[in-house]
Amino acid sequence: MDTDYDGLGDACDSSDDPSIMYGITKGDESTASVLYSHDVVSGVSTEIGDTRHVLIALQVNPADGLLYGVVRGASWDDGMDVGGWDSFLVTLDTATGAATQVVEMDVGPIRSLGFLQDGSAYGWTEDGDYFLSIDTATGAPVQIGDSHGSATHHMGVTQDDRVIWGNYDGDMYEIDHTNGERTSLGQLTTWEDGTTWESEGRNSVRGDITGRGGYWIGPDVTRDEEPANITTVKMGLDLGPVVVDSVPATVNFHAMTWAY
Repeated sequence: MDTDYDGLGDACDSSDDPSIMYGITKGDESTASVLYSHDVVSGVSTEIGDTRHVLIALQVNPADGLLYGVVRGASWDDGMDVGGWDSFLVTLDTATGAATQVVEMDVGPIRSLGFLQDGSAYGWTEDGDYFLSIDTATGAPVQIGDSHGSATHHMGVTQDDRVIWGNYDGDMYEIDHTNGERTSLGQLTTWEDGTTWESEGRNSVRGDITGRGGYWIGPDVTRDEEPANITTVKMGLDLGPVVVDSVPATVNFHAMTWAY
């Protein structure tokens, strides 16, 4: 077993620290996203605070240890963000949830965000599904590769800079960040025992990959107001990604990322 999903296995794991993720609620035109911490071992979610903005992406930058988010905004939806910001990269205070502007980005909305170990930033656009590099000093995006033609959702990066992306249909890919080419890792449709995994008619898990790449964990988001499940996916198998756990969440998270 690997209770804390760190890729070591309980027999070899000397750490007693819980595995903590950050999660955000969705937010809308009148309600801001709220930041939480979530312990994947105990299943306990703890409210940190109101971000005062509508966020759609969340990721820790290993280069500076800060939690980053993306404020949802685009020219066609200027009223989406309750705080009045449009397509900003922000940092989030992990003690209060407060967002601080880093830079306004030239394109939006950026639905997925990821950082390499050196702090290089990448994202996926919601409109057109383009993979981008993002200059965190100027906000300038550079398109890398062609559109992949499926609604983007969330991205994670392992400790050895493998960029993993899961789309709305449950397709999992490894992305070459130099050219945007993708390698299929399979589609998330089954439990570990081979039975069909059904998630409100969709197979998307808006989460993050563990540092060693063994698991993908996040909310299995529903279209309605019912809380999403927290779903744990085992990666790197001949069968493709498979669900090993899926439990009801006490908070309807829109996105989650690892705290380390």
